[in-house]
Amino acid sequence: MAETTVEQPVEETEVVDIESYTTESEVPVEGEYTSESVASRFGEPQPAAGLGRRKNAIARVRIVPGTGKWKINGRTLEDYFPNKVHQQEVNEPFKVLELEGRYDVIARISGGGVSGQAGALRLGVARALNEADVDNNRGALKKAGFLKRDDRAVERKKAGLKKARKARSTASANRCLLRTTVRPGGTLCAAGAFVYHGQGRITTQGAQRLA
Repeated sequence: MAETTVEQPVEETEVVDIESYTTESEVPVEGEYTSESVASRFGEPQPAAGLGRRKNAIARVRIVPGTGKWKINGRTLEDYFPNKVHQQEVNEPFKVLELEGRYDVIARISGGGVSGQAGALRLGVARALNEADVDNNRGALKKAGFLKRDDRAVERKKAGLKKARKARSTASANRCLLRTTVRPGGTLCAAGAFVYHGQGRITTQGAQRLA
């Protein structure tokens, strides 16, 4: 008995013209981000909060989706930090993540001076952004050093010293022991003071009296 075969229809495949591609053709690179893909990369902004400290200043920061407005102790950023350097410092976390104008910042700052408060606010903003989206924000913030607490502070005064390390001057330090140049009527000391010799005593011009 003869076997019958059924012919299967052959699907037409699309033929790609290899000659249409050249070495100058643009090939999309995987993982390459442009300014148009920032919104899709980070998604919708999420509210978050963070606490920052610097010297004696403490900043409690809360970020919410908005248009980039700042409210620091009830005042605007330009009013609270008139110095452009401090304004740039607190905006650095947003600039690194390309999120400028996408969050409103509400902060309460207490203690310290202007420089310490600016550093505390920047740390609080960076920690809030890290909490909002750890997967996308943490790497860039950590690489820039914004998540590390700056523990530098003024060294305390020590007993017996004028300041932290400044000591009182001694009598031997005030005397000109090394004489380099002899001039008529006096001697030019190594310290730079001109010593006059007269009437059995030695005095210096513009310096402490020497016995």
